[in-house]
Amino acid sequence: MFQRFGCRLRSVIALGLISLAASSPSHASFISECHAALEMADTPRAVKPCTEAGLDGDVRAQLFLGKGYKTPYRGFAKDIREALRWFEAAASQGSGEAFAQMSMIYMDGDGVLQNYRKGREYAEQAAIRGETTSQYELARIYTEGIGVQENPRLAYVFSTLCVFTSGGDGVWAYGCKDMRDEAERKMSPSQVQAAQDAAAKVVEISGMQGP
Repeated sequence: MFQRFGCRLRSVIALGLISLAASSPSHASFISECHAALEMADTPRAVKPCTEAGLDGDVRAQLFLGKGYKTPYRGFAKDIREALRWFEAAASQGSGEAFAQMSMIYMDGDGVLQNYRKGREYAEQAAIRGETTSQYELARIYTEGIGVQENPRLAYVFSTLCVFTSGGDGVWAYGCKDMRDEAERKMSPSQVQAAQDAAAKVVEISGMQGP
């Protein structure tokens, strides 16, 4: 299982994050208006310009629209299919947050057939892009054996990444430290070292950074 994850990781890193295409002048005003409305937390006013900006490839707008249809925000009606469409658009440009949102949808069965495998795969994509919440969830999945066999090595890797990206402080970090300690107690010293090396390699290859 760990080897399969390593192969997926290498494939994701090899593909790289797709760069945003330059916006045309005619759409630049929509992006500016969208971002201005978001800064003011004016959700209803943001919907129209953010829709145009999202269609033009603006990731911030796409994430706003995805979360708007998922939650939903004021000015939206809940529509998981539409939420997934916007999250997929953002994910195609390398957004870890988009992968994390899609993971939660499938893990929870929120408007879709619950699918732990698909949710876990999205969580892995988010985790290697530095999403602390997904790192925490994967550590919990492999610690408790949720939909998979318990795997102390993977639990250690993801909990270590979680501690790193959270800065070692706060709710996420404390929970991840506990899971890391639990995983360590189940492994030999050589297995712990291998897991530490794997976590360090993920950080190095992905360019992941702490807070």
